[in-house]
Amino acid sequence: MSYAFPPATAPEAMLSAKHAGNIPGWDVEVIAAAAFHPGMGNDPGMAEYSARRFLAVHRLTPRFKLPWHRLGLAGHLPDAMRFLNGQARALAQRLHATDPFDAILSWSTYHSVHLAARDVQRRTGLSWLAHMSDPWVDNAYVSYSRIGGAINRRYEGQVIGGCDRVLFTTPETVDLVMAKYPAEWRDKAVVIPHGYDPALYSGRVPGPRDGRPLIVRYLGNFYGVRTPEPLFKALGRMLDDNPLVLDDVVVEIVGKLDPDMAESAAARGLPEGLVQVLPPVGYRQSLELMETADLLLIVDAPAELSVFLPSKLVDYIGARRPILSLTPFGASRRVTEEAGFWSAPPGDVEGCASAFVAALEGVRSGKSLAIAMPQYTVDATGQRLAEVLAGVTPLAARDRG
Repeated sequence: MSYAFPPATAPEAMLSAKHAGNIPGWDVEVIAAAAFHPGMGNDPGMAEYSARRFLAVHRLTPRFKLPWHRLGLAGHLPDAMRFLNGQARALAQRLHATDPFDAILSWSTYHSVHLAARDVQRRTGLSWLAHMSDPWVDNAYVSYSRIGGAINRRYEGQVIGGCDRVLFTTPETVDLVMAKYPAEWRDKAVVIPHGYDPALYSGRVPGPRDGRPLIVRYLGNFYGVRTPEPLFKALGRMLDDNPLVLDDVVVEIVGKLDPDMAESAAARGLPEGLVQVLPPVGYRQSLELMETADLLLIVDAPAELSVFLPSKLVDYIGARRPILSLTPFGASRRVTEEAGFWSAPPGDVEGCASAFVAALEGVRSGKSLAIAMPQYTVDATGQRLAEVLAGVTPLAARDRG
């Protein structure tokens, strides 16, 4: 059960399809939101990918047109997708009555889906895994009112208390979220990182330089407190230290950013053409752009510690290209350094500039992803999901051999 699912283009849609579609030994039916709103995007290529990996995909559309920007508190309990919960519950129970399931996997973002799964579990007694790619009430990028925060804390507690296992993508997230719950609940927490699917990559590599610019790419959107400002400031510091250091470099931002983000003093101080903002692309095309970049960028918001593991970082690993992460201490920095690449806290301008210079030197010397990281493939994450399912559905596991 996931309200973020292809053909919608949110990163979570791709993640839910890749993970749930690669669980060995299990047949999976999906109850998903249709891409019923223009803001959800539409990626037919990933819809085709999904269709080949699931027994069936059932798509839900709200029964009435929602005034998305005028929902107020109702749109944050926990989100506007809650208006699909009645349909999702009814459909899950009807499908279960016809051909009984062994377990439920609810997948957020759009935490509303966990409330639908909670109700189905209460009515059916099915084993239930709740996957949270991002924290719920502990998400530093989400603000709740006093009343909204209290209600969401109650909902989150019901989900974590009621499910058989709660899945997170990083141990840092486990520490953050589970700290407020009884110690015995922590035994429910399982870490399964994001995964990349090797079958989705083209195998292309950057062509010979032969005078062409060195391409540094960031793929994804900037919004809220996640801005390109750490990147702009690092580039400015590099130029202050050595005006020639970026003469053969072009930095591409492939995605959306608020117009005023590109108008900051740091952005305006950069040479024209050094940073180019390009429109968003489909998921498969984004992977090709990763493969053909000379250096890939992660840029996170400043923080003392970040529990977030961006899905694009794992996709970068699958592309086997060098990575520079301007990211706080925490999950993203840990994974970047596991891969053998460069990182610096986004609030440290001097550190970011130094890491960027080191990354460019590494790229020019031919460094790429030389170590195998099989733990981040969908085969590995799917196998781990299968093991967790077997642990909570022993009869199903025995029947499947």
